[in-house]
Amino acid sequence: MREVNLTLGRMLRIWWLYHWRIAAGGAVLAVLVLGAVGPGAPPPPALAAAALAALLLWTYFAMRMALGKCYRGFRIALLRGPSEVPAGARQAGRIWWFYTWRNAIALLLLSLPQLAAILAAGKYTGEYSAWRALDIFWTFALMYMVLRRKYGDLRIAMVAAD
Repeated sequence: MREVNLTLGRMLRIWWLYHWRIAAGGAVLAVLVLGAVGPGAPPPPALAAAALAALLLWTYFAMRMALGKCYRGFRIALLRGPSEVPAGARQAGRIWWFYTWRNAIALLLLSLPQLAAILAAGKYTGEYSAWRALDIFWTFALMYMVLRRKYGDLRIAMVAAD
């Protein structure tokens, strides 16, 4: 097993795989919820909570897929010392949790200026929507942190795909 450097291109491939799968799962859930309640009708709170829980669960599975995929020329390996360990449910859960709670807090904080504008105007005006660019930048930075961090006795490494 030959380790390769984490480059911007490799990190972006991992980021893209993770986020487009989340977006696709979110779109499917949105279609299902809209189909259940009809266009223009708000979903009942129980259905909205179930859809949010399903989306959160989907993000976990998207993380497992990202950890298990063989990318162009490399793959992600979880190493304990010099030995590779499989990316099981517990290991993927630790990595997913590191990413998810930090992303949720940051995106909530980054949304506050836009929320203030909506509350002041009484409707969405698009004011402060440039803050969304910070959302994307944050998820790039967070993915970099995920890929460089140690998880107890585990670390993530990029290894050459065989």
